[in-house]
Amino acid sequence: MRSIKVAVDLTDELHSMCEPPGRSRDSLTRTPPDGLRHYNHLAPVGDRGLVRELELVRMRTWTIPLTVQLEFTPSRDLDLQGVQLVVVTYIFSNDLSKREAIIDTGDTTVNRKSLFLLVPKAEVEDDVLNAVVTMLSNESPSYNWFIPTIIMQAVIEGRQLSGGALARIAEVHMRCPVDQVFRVFVPMWCPGHWYLMILDIHKTRLIYCDSNIIDSEVVERRVSMERVALFLESMTLGQTWLSSMNAKRPAFSTFKFHVEQVPQQKRGSIDCGIWVAEWMIREKMWADHRVEGVGEDNRMKLAIDLVLRSHNKLAREVVLRAFSHWKAKASASFPTRRAL
Repeated sequence: MRSIKVAVDLTDELHSMCEPPGRSRDSLTRTPPDGLRHYNHLAPVGDRGLVRELELVRMRTWTIPLTVQLEFTPSRDLDLQGVQLVVVTYIFSNDLSKREAIIDTGDTTVNRKSLFLLVPKAEVEDDVLNAVVTMLSNESPSYNWFIPTIIMQAVIEGRQLSGGALARIAEVHMRCPVDQVFRVFVPMWCPGHWYLMILDIHKTRLIYCDSNIIDSEVVERRVSMERVALFLESMTLGQTWLSSMNAKRPAFSTFKFHVEQVPQQKRGSIDCGIWVAEWMIREKMWADHRVEGVGEDNRMKLAIDLVLRSHNKLAREVVLRAFSHWKAKASASFPTRRAL
């Protein structure tokens, strides 16, 4: 199976998502596109002109200072420049603290150690996928729900969640009445593997998406999904979850189980978490399965979006740190490295 060269680019994807049948998009909450897909507007500027536009243009993959020791080097094909390139070198620098917080969504903090799991041949952890979930909840139409892994984990482990935790999840991730929901996305975990659960309310389907389907394990994963669906159904009981007295409440627990036919990951790879992130980001692809694989560029671009988009409360601070780091490394050594 080949790996696609096109990496995740949320600027186009998030604002061209499919719309529920029979509903006007103008009537739904959504974030307007910012039109700044390369993030150079985040570059630090000031009275002394810390970064000039010409400097940003000249910052390309082949100008990374040799003194920067990278765990993950961007490919020339990805063609990073400016803020994206500087932030990538900061995220994946081996000489910086692994404990440093790089992402803060308000509910999830992701440090450099966790982001290092976005390098090839590494498996992402739940905090990275929860950052993806918050990013999508922040920028997607309100009729799509992206549910953090804490609910799935509590259901599978038989634990109870506090009323405060559930209220916070509802506020951030379940942003419309339950009768107006179109799709619900839940990253699912079993030992050593991520897969994706989708509740398709229009088609009343419980959709199972797995980049490494093992026939003998499908039943167990189906049971886990049904338990999560039942929990979400019970969580949304009550009139306050409905848009009107006569609104029809979807019965998630009765949805028909459906195995989605998706391409499979390479044998021996541990890309399952990246597949789950890609599917959630490209949620309109259920009618058009253009995601045929994931590669290094997908991992790199995902890291960039997770750090620089508006859900990250540390975005501007990280950019400032990244430019200071770049300038310090550049002044220490004139030679530059070549991109892969």
